[in-house]
Amino acid sequence: MVLYQDPETGVAWDARDLPPDIAPQPDPKYEEYRRIRLNQDKHMNDEDQLQTVLPDYNGASDTHVEIGLEESLLVHESGLPVTTCANAIDRPGMWARMNEQRAQVRVDPEEPFMNQLASLCVRAQIRHCSHQKCVKERDSMKRYAPRCEWRRFREWALALVACQLSFGPEQKLTLAYTHLKAVAPVGYSLLDLFRWRKNEVTGTFIENENKKRTVDVFGVCEVIYWMLTIQTSLGYNAGLETRWLPDFLPTNVAGPAVKKAVQKAHKLGICPYRLWNLAIVSERKYVDFPGLMETATKHPSLKHEDHQKCTTGLCYQTTIDSTRAKQCHKCGKPPTCDGKRVLFDPERLNESIRNGGRTVWSVNEPFHVSQDQPYVAISHVWADGTGIGLGKVGEVNCCLFNYFAGITRTLGCDALWWDTISIPTEKEARKKAINEMHKNYSSARCTVVHDQYLTNFLWSDDGSPCLAIVLSSWLTRGWTALELIMSPSVKVIFKGTSGPVIKDLDSDILANDPSRCSRAHWIASTIIRRLRRPIENITDLITVLKPRSTSWPRDKMVIAGLLSRLDDCDYSLQSDEITKAIMLRVSKIHPSSVLHGQPTMRDSGAWSWCPSSLYDIPVESMGDTFMEGGLGDLTCLIEAEGILAGAWHFRFLRREDSLPGRLIASSAHPSVIWKVANALRHWRHCLLLREQIIPGGPSLLVTTVSREGRFIHCRYVGAVLDVNPPPIEDLMNGYDYFKMGHAENKPSIKARKLIPPNPHPSTEDEKYYQWLDAKLWIGNEHPTGKLLVTQFHPEDGGAEGCYLLIKDRPISVKPYSRDASRAVVYGGPEVTRSKEAAFQVSPNSSYDAAVTRARMTLAWPPPTIPAGNRIGIQWITGNPLPGSNCSGDFLRLETSTKLNSFAAIEPQLYTPGKERPYRGIWAGVFPFRTGLYPDHRWEFLLFHQPKEKRLEVIKLTGDESSPRGSYAVIVDDLNKVTRICTEEEWPGAPAVPAMGYAMERNNLYRKLFPLHPAL
Repeated sequence: MVLYQDPETGVAWDARDLPPDIAPQPDPKYEEYRRIRLNQDKHMNDEDQLQTVLPDYNGASDTHVEIGLEESLLVHESGLPVTTCANAIDRPGMWARMNEQRAQVRVDPEEPFMNQLASLCVRAQIRHCSHQKCVKERDSMKRYAPRCEWRRFREWALALVACQLSFGPEQKLTLAYTHLKAVAPVGYSLLDLFRWRKNEVTGTFIENENKKRTVDVFGVCEVIYWMLTIQTSLGYNAGLETRWLPDFLPTNVAGPAVKKAVQKAHKLGICPYRLWNLAIVSERKYVDFPGLMETATKHPSLKHEDHQKCTTGLCYQTTIDSTRAKQCHKCGKPPTCDGKRVLFDPERLNESIRNGGRTVWSVNEPFHVSQDQPYVAISHVWADGTGIGLGKVGEVNCCLFNYFAGITRTLGCDALWWDTISIPTEKEARKKAINEMHKNYSSARCTVVHDQYLTNFLWSDDGSPCLAIVLSSWLTRGWTALELIMSPSVKVIFKGTSGPVIKDLDSDILANDPSRCSRAHWIASTIIRRLRRPIENITDLITVLKPRSTSWPRDKMVIAGLLSRLDDCDYSLQSDEITKAIMLRVSKIHPSSVLHGQPTMRDSGAWSWCPSSLYDIPVESMGDTFMEGGLGDLTCLIEAEGILAGAWHFRFLRREDSLPGRLIASSAHPSVIWKVANALRHWRHCLLLREQIIPGGPSLLVTTVSREGRFIHCRYVGAVLDVNPPPIEDLMNGYDYFKMGHAENKPSIKARKLIPPNPHPSTEDEKYYQWLDAKLWIGNEHPTGKLLVTQFHPEDGGAEGCYLLIKDRPISVKPYSRDASRAVVYGGPEVTRSKEAAFQVSPNSSYDAAVTRARMTLAWPPPTIPAGNRIGIQWITGNPLPGSNCSGDFLRLETSTKLNSFAAIEPQLYTPGKERPYRGIWAGVFPFRTGLYPDHRWEFLLFHQPKEKRLEVIKLTGDESSPRGSYAVIVDDLNKVTRICTEEEWPGAPAVPAMGYAMERNNLYRKLFPLHPAL
C-alpha cells in the first residue's frame, strides 16, 4: 500500500488508483534486488511448488536436533571441490524463503531459544567451505563480527555471510544463493516468533542427557543483528515483518548489556546527555550502547572534559551562552601573535547583499568580498572560541584567521565563508543572509568541520574518529545540522602525529560495508548518514533537530524552516503558523510521530491531529534494517488543507478496553486525558491504530466518522498506551487507509460499519470459525440462562449459532392414581431452534455481533457443571498460536445491547452409555414448591451421572426462583431402591430416595424436599 500526493492539489491517493504515466516508479537503487527476487520467486510460485523446494519441512514432525553447544553447526563434507564455493552447489532441501511461520514448523516449540536456533542452523545445511575467496572473506570479517560466547554460532554466521558475499552477479540468480539469502535472517525470524508467542528468550542450552549450559544470549542476538545489517546493505530485508526497535529484544536479554555499557561510559567520562542523545537518533536506541562502548573503551581521549555535572537530561555546557565565549588563539599557549587582529569590514557585506552578491571573503590580502572564487565554508562550535565572542564585529584574532586560511588553501581554494566574519549587520541584509544561510554551504566546494574535541582526537583507521564525531559538541549544536545536510562535501579536522589532518567524511571516515567495520563504526556511520540525508519527512527533521541546542530559542524554528527549504518565511510569526508552513512544505511524516501526547491545534477538522509546535513531535528514527518501500516504510502524507492521510494496522475495541487502566492517555495534559476518557465512553465508535501489527504499547485512538473510497475518515483523539493487550492472534484487526482532519462537526459511527468485507479469504481464514462446529453451549445470562447450538459451514468458512427453545404444547393434568392430592402432567414439549440466528459470521464479512473465543480464568460455567477450565472476562478471537492458553470451549457473544458468555458442554456429559444410562439433556417441568405449582414452565435440564450410582439434575435454564446452573434433584444412590412402582402411570419402575431443590412461597430461600423419583 503506497500513497501518492498530487503535486498540484496536495490530495493523497492510493498509488493503485493512478494512471500508469503518473504512478510512482520503482527506485533504481533496488532494481538489481528486484531482478534477483523475481528470478528466485519462480521457485515458489505456489504452495505446492514451495513444498517441493522445501521437501523436508512440510510439517512439525521430527523437529528435535541432538547437538552439543561445542559441536559445529556446519556440514563438513569430504571430497568437495575447492575451486568453487561449497555452498554454491545445489543440493536437496534448499530453502526459498524464511519467516516466523516457516521457522515455526522446523523447531520443537518446547525447547529453549538456543536449541531452536541450533536446530534451524543445522537444518539449513550450510557447508564448511575451503574455497580461497570464501576463506579470505571469512578471515577478513572475523575481526569485525560481534563477540559471542557461542563460538559455533558465530562460526556458522561467518561461513554463511562469507560465502554469500563471494557470489558473482550471475550466481546470485541461482537457487544456492536463494538458499543463503533465505537462511541469513533465520535468527531474526525465530526471535520474532518468540516475541509473537511471548515466549522467554534465555541463554539456556540443553545438551544430551538434559545437561544444561548457559551463555550470554545478547551476544548471540548481536550476531543475528549483524547478519541482518549485511542483508540490508545488499538490499534484502524488504520482507522483515517487524523493525528491530529497542523493545524487540526482551529486557532480560538486552538490559544487563546496556547497563554495563552505561557504566563503562560513565567510567570513561562520556557526557551522559550526549550518550543518550545518540539513543534518540539510533533505531535500536540504547541497545546500540554495548557496541559503541566496545570501541570507546579503547580510546580514553573520547572523555568529555568539564562534563562531570551533566545528567542524562541536561548538559550544562549547552546552557552556556556560546556567543559570549572569548575568541581563541591558534598560535600556542600563551599566544605568540601579540594580540594582532584582522578586521573584515561588515559594511562591505551589507553592500554586497544589496547588490545581490555573496558574503564570502578572500583569504589573501588585500581581503575583499569574493563573488566568483571557489570557497570553503567553516562549520564550527562557537563555544570553542571560534565565534566573534564579545569582540568588535568583523574583527578576529590574526592567528585564528590564518589557521582557517591555511586550511582553505590546503583544500585548493582562496576564499572562505565563516559566519564569524560573513554575516551582514544591516537589518534587511542580515535577514536575507540568514534566510539564505543554507546556500552558503550548498554552494561551497566543501565544508570544513572544526571542533576542539575533534582537533584533539588522534586520527586512527579503526573507525574511532567516526565515533568521536557522534560524541562531539559539534553534533549537538543546532546550526551544524543545517551545515551538515546542505554541504555536498564535508571535511573534518583531526589531530595528526605532526599537526592537524583533514579527512573526508564520505571517503575516509564513514563505513560503507557492515562486514568490514566494527559495530561502533557502523552504528556511528549510520547515525551520521541519517542526520545528513536530505529532509524529506517531518520525522527526519525532528530526528535531526530535537537533540540539538541553540543559543536562542527562535533559531530552532529558523533552522527547521531552512532545512525544509521554506522560502521567505516570516520567523516572527507564532510557532504554530511556522509549524503549519513547514508541515505543508515537507508534506510527509512517519506514523509514530503522530503519537505526541500533546494538545492539538484544533479540536476537530484541519490540523486537529497536529501539536502547536513542531518540537512537540516525538523523535523516531529509521535505522540499519529499514528499507525504503519495505514494510517499515509507512509514511503518511499531509494534504494541502492540513489533512493527514496514512496507512495503519488497526484493531476494534472491546468493552473491556473502556475499563479504567486498560487504555491510558500518553499525556499529562488534562485536556488530552479527558478526550481519551470521553471517546472511550463510546468505544464501539473507536479504533486503535498502530504502526506495527504487534499489539500493546503506544497506539493512536481515533473515532470513526465515514468512508470515502479507500479511506476511512476519522477524528484524532490522542496517543494512548495499550497496557494489557490481548495477544496478536486474539485480535480482530486489519490494515487500511485513514484520513484525519476532514471530519469537522460530523458525528461518529460504529467502526465495524466502515470496514469492508474481505473478498478473498485465505485458506487459514476459511477455517477461522471451525472451532464452533457441532457444539452445545450454556449461557451465563442471569437468571434464565440460554442454550446455544453452533454449526460450522466448511463451504464458505462461516458459522452460525441458534438458541434452543422449548415450545409449549397443550398439556393435561390428571390426579395421581396412588395419591389423588397430587397431579401428573401429561404432554411433552417441542424442542426447536430460534427462527432468527443468534449470530452468523464468516471470514469475509463485517458484522454487528462479535463472536470471540475466550481466554481462561475462573468464572464460568458454574461449578455444578463439570469443566476442565472456566472463563472470566478476558476475551480473544481468531485461532491461537501453539502454546497459547486459548480454548475453543468458551465464547463470548457481543451485540450492540448484550454481552454473554457461553461454555461448551462436553458431549460425554450428556451422552448415555451402558454404565451411565441416565445421562442426557431433557426438557422438564419443576413444580417443586410447597403446594401445587400452577405455572408449568419447561426448562432445559442436564442429567449428569458423574458416577454409576449418582445422578445430578442441573438446570441449564431457569428463573428467579431457581436460576441456571442450580441443582434441581440429587440422587445419591441409584441402587438404593425403596420400592417398585405398581401404579398405572409407570408400572415396574424402581423408586429411589432423592432430594429436590425448590423455593418457598416467599421466594426468600431455597429448601430441600425429600423425593422418591421413579426411574
